[in-house]
Amino acid sequence: MKKVLGFLSAVLLLGSCSLVQESTFNEDNIGNMSVYLDMSDMVDQMGGSMPSKTKDKVNVFNKPNEELDSLTMMEYVGQADGITNVLGIDNNNLYHYGMKFDFKDVKAVNSALNRMKYFYAIKKDSTAVLESFDFYTVDAKQATIKEPLSKKEAGSEDSAGADKMAKMLTMTWTVSFDGRKISKIESEADASKKGKNKIIVNLGGDKISARTTETIATVKFK
Repeated sequence: MKKVLGFLSAVLLLGSCSLVQESTFNEDNIGNMSVYLDMSDMVDQMGGSMPSKTKDKVNVFNKPNEELDSLTMMEYVGQADGITNVLGIDNNNLYHYGMKFDFKDVKAVNSALNRMKYFYAIKKDSTAVLESFDFYTVDAKQATIKEPLSKKEAGSEDSAGADKMAKMLTMTWTVSFDGRKISKIESEADASKKGKNKIIVNLGGDKISARTTETIATVKFK
C-alpha cells in the first residue's frame, strides 16, 4: 500500500519548521489545546519575511477537503465529541499558523488529533482510516504523551521522502497539568520541567523517524 505521509508533508517542502502542541489539563482533565506550525526558523532562512504564496501553502488548517464534504480541518475537528470553541491561529508576528480548541476530557483530545491526521491522510490515500490512537493518557498518578511510529516501506520512494521530511521537522510538546505537581519526567527526547506543573519536550530531525517506541514522555505526579 502506498505510504501515507503526515498532514505536514506539503509544507515541509518549504523548509524547516516546528509542529507545536500546547495544552493545559486541569484536575478534571478539562482543558485547551493549541496545535500550530512555528515557521519562524524558516522565515529566518528566507531572509526575514514570508511571501504570501508561502503563507497560503503553510496554513493548511482552514483549507477545504473535498474528500470530507469540503470541510476545513477546523470544521472537521470541531465535529468531534467534546471539542468546542475551535478557532484559528494566524500570528504573522511570530509566524504561528494553526488552530486551538477547548476539550472536555482526554478522549476528546485524542479524537481531535486523530481527526487532524486523517484529514490530510485521506487526501493522499483513499484507503486511509480514522484511527483511535491514544496520543495522551492522563490520570491522578501520571500522564503519557505518545506519537505513532511511521510506517515505512523499505526501499520505496515514499519512505525516502518521509525520512527527508522528518529531518526538517521538529516536534514540540508544551503541557501544563494544573492542580498537580510533577515529580519525574521519563523521556528519551529533550524534556524539561518548567515550574511545578509544566513540561516542555522537543524532538527533532533524525530522532523522529529513528524512534523505536511510541512513547514520547511519561510524567509522574507527586
